[in-house]
Amino acid sequence: MRIWHVYASNRLGPVNGVVQSIHQLAAAQRAIGMDVHELHGTDDDPHHGPASGTGRGLLREAAALEAIAPPDLIHLHELFRPPHLRLRRQLRRTPYVVTTHGATAAPNLARYRWRKAAYGRGVERRLVRGADALVALTIQERRDLYAWLPHAPEIRVIPNVADPTLLALPSWHPPAPDPHPRPTVVSLARWDVRHKGLDRISELATRLPSVSFAVHGAPCGNEPAALEGLRAAAPANFSLVPAVHGEAKIGAMRAASVFILMSRWEGLAMALLEAMALGLPCAVSEEVAATLGHAAPVIRLPADADQAATALAAFIADEPRRRATGRAGRKWVRSMAAPEVIAAQTEELYRSVLTSTASDRRSRARR
Repeated sequence: MRIWHVYASNRLGPVNGVVQSIHQLAAAQRAIGMDVHELHGTDDDPHHGPASGTGRGLLREAAALEAIAPPDLIHLHELFRPPHLRLRRQLRRTPYVVTTHGATAAPNLARYRWRKAAYGRGVERRLVRGADALVALTIQERRDLYAWLPHAPEIRVIPNVADPTLLALPSWHPPAPDPHPRPTVVSLARWDVRHKGLDRISELATRLPSVSFAVHGAPCGNEPAALEGLRAAAPANFSLVPAVHGEAKIGAMRAASVFILMSRWEGLAMALLEAMALGLPCAVSEEVAATLGHAAPVIRLPADADQAATALAAFIADEPRRRATGRAGRKWVRSMAAPEVIAAQTEELYRSVLTSTASDRRSRARR
């Protein structure tokens, strides 16, 4: 079975969870013998992902690959990507699946509302409605997708893949105390203030001056004025620091007391899965908690900044609780997002689509 994973974007930068999720999924699928190709329309860098995903580059890459390795199925990632429609027209007889990656969450649809509304009505809904199957990362995302497209095709809930390297490492444990202990709360996120809730983290830092807050990431181009405003207003114990990868990322998480994600919307954040896979205790916004479900072993921080600061301070001070939360988080991720689990789920979906497509073609041939 030959699969093409396709994700086109011209603003990826060094931090992009969708690209990372595709890499992890592709690796898990290759491990069970699937023939998998990743198409972005540009040369790939293992640390920074694709630099751009222009339509022309993607179509050239697809045409060249089709000549030697035509796909049995195309797996498109994200919505509102015009090159995906052009690729679909180029390979119109090939079945395709779409993972939406949180694109139909109401706050995401509200951003650049008029462009998305016009493109959604005229183009995107037709592309999604024509898919052989849809993939949502969480139950909440499936609800959002049905709200956006009530008569959607079949929607499967299949999470992102957790990093097997992190699952294989010794679990996180609280950093050794030093003579002047100062807890560190860390986040891994692109510097999209509204989406990733960086202003919320800054407000927590203002209320907890004895705690250090560090967001490893990079600018992404969304709402640059908000980022400049955050830089100007943030307290001294809040810092935006460069993205980390590999051993440096693992080191940053091991040195932390808590991982935090205060997003206003999400699909299923890869950074959160990474932290939980390592056993790092996690504190999240109510919106992120809603995507994970009630069983997820994370600390839910209220929208009210004062209440959130009180809850986070209590969590940091309670080391046994943090240890237990980290252990439970690692177990939860291993059970629902381990590579072999997700690879098997996607393989079953692909085979179902290909069997159904072949049956439909035989039925049409007999008419």
